[in-house]
Amino acid sequence: MSGIAVRANTAKTVLYRRWPDKASLMVAAVGAHVPDLAPLKPSGDLRSDLLACLRRLDTSLRQLQLFEGGDPDLAKPLRHARQEEALDQLARTLEAHGIDPTLAGPTILRAPVLMTVASVLLGDPTDPEAIIDQVLMPLIGPKSG
Repeated sequence: MSGIAVRANTAKTVLYRRWPDKASLMVAAVGAHVPDLAPLKPSGDLRSDLLACLRRLDTSLRQLQLFEGGDPDLAKPLRHARQEEALDQLARTLEAHGIDPTLAGPTILRAPVLMTVASVLLGDPTDPEAIIDQVLMPLIGPKSG
């Protein structure tokens, strides 16, 4: 924290008033540069809207990886926040298309999010089309449109 205070031309006590430790400060700094998952406007096509949710999550998580600097724990709170935002977006997307997300259940909605997270963390390419077409759509039942 000393080096940060010097570079910011302030006292360490000022930093500690706002952030209890260096990890909290770093999470705030990284969070300021990686945008939240802003709400999507429905396109009218369920599949397209679900794909957009997963693509945005994938992009956000990969941006977080750039900032974490080899310390995955640094981005963990932000990664968790993005996962929760993506779950909310998936639920809102289903609602916008007349599907009650509670009927799908939390595990079914969480599956595409966790599959995306796993791909990113393992350094594998994410295949949102396969996740939506082969996992989520068969589980929720409706056809796109």
